[in-house]
Amino acid sequence: MPPKKKTKVQESRPFEKLDENLIRNVLERSAGDGRRELDDQRTISKVFARAGKPLARRWIAVAPRGSNAAGLPAHVKRTLYEALTEFLYFRRANPTGPGFEIRLPDNEPRGTGWAVIGGGQFRGLQLSDEYRWNGLRIVTPELDVVYGEGSRYSVVMKEGLTTIGERAFAGCTGLTSVTFPEGLTTIGRYAFAYCTGLTSLIFPAGLTNIGEKAFYKCTGLTSMTFPAGLTTIGGWAFHGCTGLTSLTFPAGLTTIGEGAFVRCTGLTSLVLPSTVKTIERAAFWRCTGLTSLTFPEGLTDIGEGAFRECTGLTSVTLPKNCFVHRNAFPAGCKIERTTPAGGVDMGVTELYGNLRF
Repeated sequence: MPPKKKTKVQESRPFEKLDENLIRNVLERSAGDGRRELDDQRTISKVFARAGKPLARRWIAVAPRGSNAAGLPAHVKRTLYEALTEFLYFRRANPTGPGFEIRLPDNEPRGTGWAVIGGGQFRGLQLSDEYRWNGLRIVTPELDVVYGEGSRYSVVMKEGLTTIGERAFAGCTGLTSVTFPEGLTTIGRYAFAYCTGLTSLIFPAGLTNIGEKAFYKCTGLTSMTFPAGLTTIGGWAFHGCTGLTSLTFPAGLTTIGEGAFVRCTGLTSLVLPSTVKTIERAAFWRCTGLTSLTFPEGLTDIGEGAFRECTGLTSVTLPKNCFVHRNAFPAGCKIERTTPAGGVDMGVTELYGNLRF
């Protein structure tokens, strides 16, 4: 008897009886959810990557002089000018990105395209206002410089620097603050002349000499703290610092140089320490805001025109043995002298008898 044929049972397919449009809509929605989940993961990754960028400071170096340009790695540039150009490309691509550091290997003078940095000269730190330098940091063996908005920058000088040379920072109008090293002893002629962005100065304890016109026409200066070891303020050192409103001199100061505070029109009062012996000619000429002065008993010489045209002064009391040169005080100023016993002697005739004509 022949075997019976197996009857093939037709299997039912899933969703066979469902409407095709409904199936299509469900599949498309599922695919969309997957795409959205993937996009969410990408967004999270981007956020973490962006947050981590500032933690990894970017930097490039400038090669020592005489280096073979062909053998330099990508992060080492042949000149400082090339390194600054690299920063500008970086800043253009990352307008709000992290900081960027340029490292100089030695103190050799290097051009920025405007001036030089190194060899005791730092006027090249004043970069062009046409470009954005915010986030730039320049590191040399002598100092550390950080730039902010509007080409403004601050300088931290490193330990081991004892002298700031002539015109070292002259004309650096974007310089807003300076931190001096403790071992600094001398600030040279014109060192910070025309640095109009400086607002305050704290000098280190070891400083003994501020040179001629060292802070000439730093009109933004409003306050200074002089160190105890300072003995000499050079001629015209703070000439035209119109923002200064008060001065406290250190106990060891002996000489205030010629024209040292000429046209500091914001000054209203002065108290000189007992160690001051000499106020040189024109030292406070045209300080029109001055209304009161206190002189020490040990003062021996007031130079010609020292307080000339200080129109706010109406009277002063001088030590008995102080020699006063011609036109030391403004016309009409009442002048008195202390006696050795500490009293007051209206010795105006005697005083003018000592004037040099």
